[in-house]
Amino acid sequence: MNDKRLPAPPSRIQSAYLAQMLHTLWPEPATVTRRRLLANAAAEHYDLVVLPHDRRPKLVLPRRPWRVTAAAIRNYKMYATGLDRLQVLAVAAAVRFGAAELLPGQLRITGSSGDIVDYLSKALGQRCYVCIYIGPPRAVQKPVLQILSGTGQTLGFAKIGVDDTSRHLVRRETQNLRFLSTANLRTVTVPAVMHSGQWAGHEVLAQQALLRTGRGYVDGSTLEAAMYEIAHAEGTASRALERSSYWSRLHQRIEDLPRSPLGELIRAVRDEVGATSGSVSVPFGCWHGDWGPWNMTQSEGRLLVWDWEHFEHDVPLGFDAIHHQVQSAVLSGSAPESAFVDARCAAQRLLSPFGRVEPALAQVIVQLYTLEISTRYLSDGEPDRDGTIMGRLDWLKSTWPLLRVHAPCSGG
Repeated sequence: MNDKRLPAPPSRIQSAYLAQMLHTLWPEPATVTRRRLLANAAAEHYDLVVLPHDRRPKLVLPRRPWRVTAAAIRNYKMYATGLDRLQVLAVAAAVRFGAAELLPGQLRITGSSGDIVDYLSKALGQRCYVCIYIGPPRAVQKPVLQILSGTGQTLGFAKIGVDDTSRHLVRRETQNLRFLSTANLRTVTVPAVMHSGQWAGHEVLAQQALLRTGRGYVDGSTLEAAMYEIAHAEGTASRALERSSYWSRLHQRIEDLPRSPLGELIRAVRDEVGATSGSVSVPFGCWHGDWGPWNMTQSEGRLLVWDWEHFEHDVPLGFDAIHHQVQSAVLSGSAPESAFVDARCAAQRLLSPFGRVEPALAQVIVQLYTLEISTRYLSDGEPDRDGTIMGRLDWLKSTWPLLRVHAPCSGG
């Protein structure tokens, strides 16, 4: 016999997640087995290749047709530029000529009916293949699928909400994309909703693929124009922080946090901000909610932007600029403490695309962003997963004293 049963999920969390996800997307009576290289054909099977290996999965590809496998790789990390992009294209070229046949991490699915591939094929009206993206472990992790046709055309991307939190996020992104489709966006391109529905108790959103032409480098002027456009998608207004709907929503979200040391710390920070800045007039608008380099690329003078599940109205103007600065710095290796302090010192410059902002107000907006992102991470359960550096929140206690409005600041 050429196949052997896929072993029970190992202790390594990514491999465990792979097994769990495959059994979610291809539920019983389907079986998932390891496929030996050059295995004999089996009736009604669906073969997958896991890169770089099923013990360290990042990408799950259809083994055939080769043109589909290659196309799936070409569209991986669409935001990548330079050498990173050339490496992706080199792997895609090798796979186009059959290299996937010789790779480890070969899996075979048999006995499946009514699986996610069947569902998407019916929903989109044509035979589909899927490539699955597996990111770093997150409390809100959910299957993200690239949908391809048999000719290798990327039809779109699908998100599958598989628990209460991810189902809520998928529904929310669907609503956000539909709202943004009615906005008069000139600089930002947003995916169109291709399909939304429920499958096997899970929430499904299929959205248009945003594929770039050219090198993809995001220039500063386009990035600033795009942030401004998103911030004004539903107009802007200024009001005292303590009288804003944002402060009321944030206050309630913080009250709902667990009664834990981190929860108490965030509540104490909230109370301090309310006492020192509650009467400050703050400008409010919209934000994308995860405005990072990994969620955008540039093509023909426009910014192609995806992952809109955290888009929100009536938040302090400039959150996207602060988020981009902090998260990019951490992604580049900076400690969270340094990233937040640098953002505070540079706050007035970072917020300049939205108009003139006084230094004290700019620093209040950094404080509010810190509260916002800390509340999101703790509410989502990120510290319990010990996933990303930012998500662990162990930086908050030492960082907060450095973010006070009158703390000394060198630079910016």
